[in-house]
This record gives sequence, C-alpha cells and structure tokens, in this order.
Amino acid sequence: MRRAIAALLFLLLPALSVAGEATPDRWYVIEIAGRPCGYAHQSIERAGELVTSRRVERFRVARNGRSVEVGLSIVFVETERGRPVSAEVESFAGGTPTRFDYRFTSDGLECTTTQQGRSVTRAVELPDVDWLTPAQADAFISARIEAGARSVVHHAVRPADGMEVVRIDLERIGDERHVHRGRSVPVGRWRARTSGSPIEIEELRSTDGTLVLAESDLGIGVMRVVLSDRDTALASLEADAPELLVSTIVPVTGMPGDSERLRRVRYRITFEGIDDFSLPEAGGQRVTMQGDGVCEVEVAADRGSSATGTIEDHAACLASSALIDIEDPEVVRFTERALRGVSSDPRTRASALRRAVGRHVRTRNFGTAFASAGEVVRSREGDCTEHAVLLAAALRVDGLPARVATGLVHCRLDPAGEPGFAWHMWTQALIDGRWIDLDPTRPLDFDAGHLLVSTSALEAGGGEDDLARILPLLGRLEVRAIVIDGRPTGESTP
Repeated sequence: MRRAIAALLFLLLPALSVAGEATPDRWYVIEIAGRPCGYAHQSIERAGELVTSRRVERFRVARNGRSVEVGLSIVFVETERGRPVSAEVESFAGGTPTRFDYRFTSDGLECTTTQQGRSVTRAVELPDVDWLTPAQADAFISARIEAGARSVVHHAVRPADGMEVVRIDLERIGDERHVHRGRSVPVGRWRARTSGSPIEIEELRSTDGTLVLAESDLGIGVMRVVLSDRDTALASLEADAPELLVSTIVPVTGMPGDSERLRRVRYRITFEGIDDFSLPEAGGQRVTMQGDGVCEVEVAADRGSSATGTIEDHAACLASSALIDIEDPEVVRFTERALRGVSSDPRTRASALRRAVGRHVRTRNFGTAFASAGEVVRSREGDCTEHAVLLAAALRVDGLPARVATGLVHCRLDPAGEPGFAWHMWTQALIDGRWIDLDPTRPLDFDAGHLLVSTSALEAGGGEDDLARILPLLGRLEVRAIVIDGRPTGESTP
C-alpha cells in the first residue's frame, strides 16, 4: 500500500510553474481522507548552463496501528537547452534508503542502484519518443496555460519509476475562484491523466500554471496535495498518521472464517464504477469476464500457469536488484542453509525455501513498508512484503526465476474481528515452465484464499507501477465466494 500511495503522489505532483521566477520554491501539504500526513517541496535552480529540479516528499501512514514514515527525493540536472545530464533518486520506507543514480550519455542511459553499500549498474532503454525534461515540461505547461489553452499534452520521464516515459494529458474543464491563504484567486480546473494509469486527478492551477491543489479519490478517502507555506507543510509531517491497512479491508460473503487450507474457490467480483479493468491470469488464478465490471475468478492452489517464452525472456526474474539483492552474502548463506539435505527436485526445493522464510522472519510487524532481502535476513522482521522479497531472493539464488505477486488474502487482522480480504504480497516461482504461487506467511505452500492483482520482478526499485494498479480498487470491490472446494455456497446470484 505504501508503494501504491507513493506512485499516486508522483502523479499528483506534476511539473512546477517557473513563470516570472528565477528560482521558484513550492511547499505543499499532503492529506489523506482529510488528515494532513506529510509534505512535498519542489524547486528549480539555475547555475551557468545547468538547470537543477528538486523535489522532496515525506509522509507518514499507519498500518494496523504502526506508523511508517516514507520519503522520496529526486534531483534532475539538465542544460538550459533541455539536454538531460543526470538524475538522483533516493527513497525509503521504514528501512534503509535505496538510491538510483542515472547518467545520460551519448550512447544512452545508465543506472546505478545502491542499497546497504552494494551497487548494481545496468543499462536503461528509453522509448523512441520525444519527451521533455522537468524544466522543459514546466515551461511548456506554463506557456500553454498562460496562452489560454484548453488542453496540454506532452511526454515526460518519471525518474522514480525507472525513467519510464509517459504521456500526460491536461484537459481544462472549468474556471472558478479559489481561496488561498485568505485571498480569492482565479484558477482553472483541470483533469489530468497519465498513460498507463487508470487514476484521474483534478487540479486547480493559477493563470500562470502554478499548481494550487491536486486531488484524487482513493476509495478510502480523497488524497490531496495543497499549496502551502514552509512551516505549515513541515508541521503536517508531525500530525497523527491516517490508518490505511484496516480501512482497506475488502468484505466478502460466502467464505468460512478460516481459508488457509482451501484448495479451490470460485469468486464473483464486482468492480463498482471502474471501466476497462480486469484481473490477470497467472499462477493459480483464472478469470472469466461476465460483463462490464463483473468477473468470475477461480483460484486453484496447486495449478500454476504456463510461462511464455524462453528462460532468457525472464532474465529480470533471475537478476539481482536493490530489493531482491541475491548477491548479499547473508542471503546466499540463508539459502544454502535452508536447502541443506533437500533433494534436487525444484518444487521440493521451492517448498523448503518457503518454509524456511516463514520460520526465519520471527517478528511480524507493520513498521517496515518495504525492506530488501538482505535487510530482512539480518533483522528477521517484517510483514508480507518482507517475506515475499526474501523468498524471491532465495529462489533466484537457487537458480529459479521468481517474482512478487500483489493482491488480496483472506484473513483476520483483528482476532476478534470479521475476516475479509486484506492487501497482501506473496511470491511466484517459475518451475518446469509454470508460474507457481508460494506464500511464506501461510501454513501451506499456497491456498485459494488469495486474489491476484499484479506481478513484478522488482527490477527497477519497488515496482510502483505494478503496485499502483491496486489504487482504483480501493473501496470499489465487492467479493462473493460462490463455490468452495466443489460445494456451492448459495452466493451465486448476481
């Protein structure tokens, strides 16, 4: 959930407006469900031929009562003519910061990822499409809005998402007045859309293009970014953090209280108010669309799904990355100990690693939002994301392609409360040509109390794009179990 919120923050904070200012400096308050929980700071500096854009975001959320602070900083350097030079991205989520250093060269783009003193360098391919650097995008948006445009379209890079190039569409939908710091100012109301994201954002922008307010409905409450002053923005980080985990539980009908040993379940799922959304078929999950916004999903614990292509096509699922750091000597030692005396059968070895991860993580808490495998193997604590990342790393050390799976799991967060579907992460391994689900937080290798939303190799950080797929579902899902292990539940009526 933390990663998904961070992805939306990036969309809510587009380019600055530099009109009439040599060194603009903007402070924003971040709110979720009407509660201040952090700040964002953006600035642009010019020195000689170089232009440096900076943005810093810090916010806190609560996960089952535990507060987690999250941070992201981006520094992008370009020339006055708009030639990209370098970028630095650093993020943390209750654990050791991860740093990405990008260098633009005549041959392309190179990225060095550093965490816990270890670095991995890789080449990054940019799409063959014209895109604007941050300062260029800023100036372009300002000029178009000042000229009275009703739409603004451009392509830009997102450094926090592996330098992905996206198309951003701004559509002016009205004009109004907005009270800011006690003054009524004229603003335009804009609808913003970013390619690859189903999220719509409404913005208020001043006549020179300055972002005054951006907001989007998360389903659990509206997330807002509001132009403010420095002291107010900094103070918002100290406010009581909004609770996210409990508020995102999805109720379900027709399920028993305990689902940890169910082998096959068919669900009917309704997406309220969501167009063109479908769940993936991967691992044990099969999906049949029933009409707009309705589908049936069958989850079979032992089935798996066929993988297309050769092993080379899944190279990212074997490689080391900032989070799945398979070159960490402690991760390697953990894997070797877990497999001591285990047969050479891949499925048997994967099961042994799953059980070993479940035993190794002794303290299960919500204080860390996303730690690397190396951090987990040393601290022996975390929640489902830490289990999933450590298992993926151990599988890769043993030569099995592995990725993380994001979705829902049927459980009780409160022993005295009603069971429901909570947002969750587990692992998939490629074994004998099939993607097999493995969940180290449950008694069996896998059970049918899971619903898959997305998968990620986590090759370029935290997989924000993949995890952001859950955002449109918050507060908009209706789930019913209609057949459990061959027995109808009586919940099949649409």
